[in-house]
Order: sequence, then C-alpha cells, then structure tokens
Amino acid sequence: MKRAVLIARIEAARAERKRRRRKRVIKLILFLILLWLLLRRCDTGLVFVPLVVPMPGAGMSVATAGPKSTPPAPRRARAKPRRLQRVKTAARPVYTPPPAGRAPWLSALRLQVAARSPRLARCFEGLRQPGALTWTSSLDPSTGIAADHSFEPRSGGALAQPARLCLMAALSAPPFDLGAQSGARTRVSLVIEF
Repeated sequence: MKRAVLIARIEAARAERKRRRRKRVIKLILFLILLWLLLRRCDTGLVFVPLVVPMPGAGMSVATAGPKSTPPAPRRARAKPRRLQRVKTAARPVYTPPPAGRAPWLSALRLQVAARSPRLARCFEGLRQPGALTWTSSLDPSTGIAADHSFEPRSGGALAQPARLCLMAALSAPPFDLGAQSGARTRVSLVIEF
C-alpha cells in the first residue's frame, strides 16, 4: 500500500517537473520571438560621438557630445532575381596518374621470403597436391615487421587453420631486414607456391 502511494507521488512529481520544463521552454521561445521582432527593425538613426576628455591643465573645458541624428538612408526597391545561366562545360585533359614506383626494398623482401622456404615447407607437410596461394600483409619497411596476414588460395584447396598459423609464424618472425631507413606501412602481396 505504501509502495503504491510512493510510486504515485514520484510519478506525479515527474509529471509536474515535465510540465514546468515545457512551460519554461515555451516562455523562452516566445521571449526570443518577441526580442527578434523588436530588434528586427531597430533603426534609430542616431550616431553616438565619443566623449573627448582633455588632459588636466590644458586650459580647455570638457565638452560632452550627445547623439546626433542623421537622416535615414533611402530604402532600395527590391530587385528581381536574376535568371540562372548555364555554365558552359570546358574540355579537360585526361588525368594520367604517375607510374607507381617500385619500392627499392621489394626485391630484398622476395629474397628473404624465399630464404624461409624450408620453414614454409613444414607448414604444407601432408598435402597431396601442389598449389599456390597469395600472401598479403601489412609491412613496415623501416622495422621489417609484417602484420595483418591474409592467405588466399590460388590453386589447390583451402588451407587448414594449423597451416595458416604456421605460415603466419614463419612469415612474422624474425622481422625482415629490408635496409629501409623510413617508410610508411604498406600492403604487399606475394605468391607462394608449394
């Protein structure tokens, strides 16, 4: 019984707060609209001149300047909107991208992957058919660390999970020594035949 009364009071208090908040928002909106209407055409035509204060002992009297009225500027008649004109298209030359330069460290990477072939061959033990796969990896040329490996079979069947893990381990450690001083992380792809 008490719980129901408390829940009813809480709901009534929430409803009252919601009603008060709604009233405040409506009052604020009405106030902003009224302020906008009042200030929209607020053009008094008065120009205020700054007060000139002389230095002490200069022998001048202090003059106060009040607002001076200036005649209002004549209003211009509203001009008719211009009709839009079509812009003539101009022929542009065909964009030919610059030829992609081959990374100088790519041949060193190929040699080092080929040098790991005994370790890679252990990953394919037990397969009855030869095949090929495309190894794509994100490679940092300055550190030689390969990450984010993906293996896409080109021929033969799909690789089992243990073979994938073995390939990742063989191609990740130790890092490649590419001799690059700097360079951004690059996606590289190589075909590995087994």
